[in-house]
Formats: sequence, C-alpha cells, structure tokens
Amino acid sequence: MKIEIAMEPDELWYFCDEPAPDGYSVTSTVTATVTPAGLQGTYQWTLSAANGEAVILADGGEVTSVTTEEPSITLASKGKSEWPEDVQVTVTFLDCNAVLATEVRQPQELVVPEGGVVHYGYGIPPYGYVTRVTYLLYDNMGEVVPNMPYNEQFGTQTHGTYEGEDWHFGTPAPGGVTEADGAFVDELSKSPLGLPQPLWPGPLRDPPVDLSDVEIDSIVQIWRAGSSETGEGCIVQTGVVHRYLDHADVTP
Repeated sequence: MKIEIAMEPDELWYFCDEPAPDGYSVTSTVTATVTPAGLQGTYQWTLSAANGEAVILADGGEVTSVTTEEPSITLASKGKSEWPEDVQVTVTFLDCNAVLATEVRQPQELVVPEGGVVHYGYGIPPYGYVTRVTYLLYDNMGEVVPNMPYNEQFGTQTHGTYEGEDWHFGTPAPGGVTEADGAFVDELSKSPLGLPQPLWPGPLRDPPVDLSDVEIDSIVQIWRAGSSETGEGCIVQTGVVHRYLDHADVTP
C-alpha cells in the first residue's frame, strides 16, 4: 500500500486577518491518495505548526488533529511562518502514513532595487521636480510577490527647517495599485504653484549630483499590501517622505 499527500492551492497565505486578494488563498485543501484504491479505513490527521500559524478546520472549529472518513481536510492560516516548511501535516491510513511540509506566506517588506531612485526636473524655481522610487515587494520567504494590491496612507505632516514654506502634501489616490511583476513606482513631487501633480518638468538628472540638503517638509508614509482599500492589509513599510528644494527621498 502507498499513500501520497498534496495541497491545493499549493501556497497558503496570511494577510493580517484580512481576506485574501484575487489569486491568493488563506485556506488550502490537503488530500491523501491511497494506492491501491478501494481500501476501507479512516484517516488520522495531525498538524504541527511551530508558532500556531496554521490550523485544521473541522466541525466548525479549529483543531490540530482530527479523524475523517473522507481523504481530505481544510488547512487555514492564522499567522506567518518564521522559516520554510515549519508547518507539517501528517496523515495515517491503516499502517501507512505520509507527511506534507509547507509554510504560511505573508507580504513582508518593500525593497528598493539598485538604481531604483531617479530624479526628474530642473530643481530650480519656478520649475518643479519628481523623484521616482521603484519598489519590489518580498514575502517572508524572501521571494518577490507578483499581482499584489497595495495601498498608501499618510500620517501627520511635519515641517522641515525651512521657515515660511507653503508646500502641501496631497491625499493618496483611493483604490490603490496592483502590479503584475511585483514592482511599482511611487512618485514624490513638488510642482510650481497652480500646476497639477505629478509634474514632469524637465529631464532626468542622472547621476543626481549636488542635491540640496534644505528640507522643506516631511510626512509619515505607510504602505500596506494585500488590499487596495486604504488602511487594510499587512504593513510592508512605514517610512518618512522628505521633500527638499530639488528632490525627495524616503527613510524607512
């Protein structure tokens, strides 16, 4: 006799107690296949999760072991894994058993790749500027996450040392953004008075040399992944946007 075990979907995700976005799942069906077919018996299932990051859904509750007549169970996420394959499901049928090792994935952090910050514009009055910051989203297993919705939220504005400044931060556009390859661009800009943001006021400044150190204003910026609704999903970066006379940057 032989028994095999498989999971579908083959990745289990956790989104900080929020529903999963399209293409992802916070539950998976674990199925045992016995060869030869037609043998009679029950299936004993046991779950080992190092930090309680997964449970078995059975009889309207959450358990770590269960006996079933059917060859499948539902596995649900409760948190993120700390290392690969730290979730193990063991099934025993008659005198044969099989083990499935997996993990619970979660959007973890934004990373700026090499060359991911570029500055456009003349950086002198009355012209504005745009600093474009490219981010890649990584999960807790260190892999780039594709097709993930993001949303942006601003905190309380603070001002730099420049007295009499009259710049203002806009409100992040509702609806968030979803990028197929896991990368997206944040545009940090200052436009001349009366012109719309963002503005593409001049050529790419590459390499950015002699950038001003005069800070005009700053604001806390929070990025979440897993939802396009503002304030929902897992926080993947909390930083501060600093706008200077001729460029902007973000300090996580």
